[in-house]
Amino acid sequence: MYVSHGLCAHLRNAATHVYSFTNHKALTARLCLPSLGRAPGRGYWSLRPHLLTTENIEEFQVRWQRRNFPNWMTWWLSCAKPKIKSFFRWKSHEAFSEFRAVHQRLYAQLQRAYDDYYQNPAILTTINRVKAQMLAHQRKFSQNFMRINDTYIAGECISTFQLGERQKKKNVITELHGENDEILNTSEAIENHLFQYFKDLYTASAVHEDARQPFQCNRVVPENDIPNEACMAEITTAEILGSIRSSAKRKAAGSDEMPVEFYQRTFDVIHRELNHVLNEAMTTDFPQDFANGVIVLVRKSGTTNTARGYRPISLQNADFKILSRILKARLELIIKSRRILSDAQ
Repeated sequence: MYVSHGLCAHLRNAATHVYSFTNHKALTARLCLPSLGRAPGRGYWSLRPHLLTTENIEEFQVRWQRRNFPNWMTWWLSCAKPKIKSFFRWKSHEAFSEFRAVHQRLYAQLQRAYDDYYQNPAILTTINRVKAQMLAHQRKFSQNFMRINDTYIAGECISTFQLGERQKKKNVITELHGENDEILNTSEAIENHLFQYFKDLYTASAVHEDARQPFQCNRVVPENDIPNEACMAEITTAEILGSIRSSAKRKAAGSDEMPVEFYQRTFDVIHRELNHVLNEAMTTDFPQDFANGVIVLVRKSGTTNTARGYRPISLQNADFKILSRILKARLELIIKSRRILSDAQ
């Protein structure tokens, strides 16, 4: 195994290991590299749907309770959500610990079998059997973290096409052309340039005096109109359930790391408290944290490698999107009953 002269000074140790996916030994080398700028963060932990098992939900129901807070929204943001994430983080760690225990046991068997192989070649059948067990165990555990989509069926082997499609969605911006065609190749320079570009793009400009005139509308909705009055009525449990059921699955979670699958599987447990939270959010000034999202950049097809070639999208929290769908459905009743917009719009 060869390394460049520049890396030799950073090499700390190296070791060989037997492993399940090859008949050759695997090499691990530990390097102490110089600082490359800002240290990478841990990223976002997301509640995986495979943790929403019947056993976990039953245990979650036992632990679910409301503590005394001044209002429902404060309890939801300051207590309930952190407790939910803490519980399922614990379950995620528990699942990984179980996997690691079995994996280490099989690895120890494989190591002992290889140590005895030179004195007893007949032990090759034991080596192949343990390898098959390790591969099956690893495959079963890894499939829980694979996002199922239209090109992948649960349980099948991942094809090269699917690996390529997954890699396209995980592209990291490592180089960007800034102003005057300068090349930005450090994370801090790229982040600062993108932040300033979109800040300038979306900052409100001064409004011309001619644009301050009130908008003339020839459609007026009477105050006593039934859909209009129902628009601010109390949110019902049926509306919340309908909004959750109409939500698309397998979507990226927002900053609270709780996907819509959590609300779908635990609705019977949390629907009473969720009802109070959403009604309070509709009738009062809810905190900004409730509407916060994560902005990610999506590369436009056929564009240059500049900030102009990326489109920002916001990943909103699932509870905020549930409330938005309820209000959208109510507004649609007004639009259709009063024909405010045509079908083409």
